[in-house]
Amino acid sequence: MNKFVIVPETTLPSGLVVPSFNYGAYFCSKGEDGKVIVTAEGTPWTRINFAEAKAACEESGFSLVTETQELAIRQNAAQ
Repeated sequence: MNKFVIVPETTLPSGLVVPSFNYGAYFCSKGEDGKVIVTAEGTPWTRINFAEAKAACEESGFSLVTETQELAIRQNAAQ
């Protein structure tokens, strides 16, 4: 099963173009090694602040979704 969904390049109503990106199909979990994993079987990682979440994602080779990426997801869903 694919752990990520590809969000296509999206032009927002403002004209801003958001490049294509991968978005986790599941909530992030904390793996046995303490690193972020994206899996259907995992328990969502909670009680983590923004700075910790950002660092954990970067350490695992991921990044947090940006505001414009969230808008692109919503724009695609609305279409």
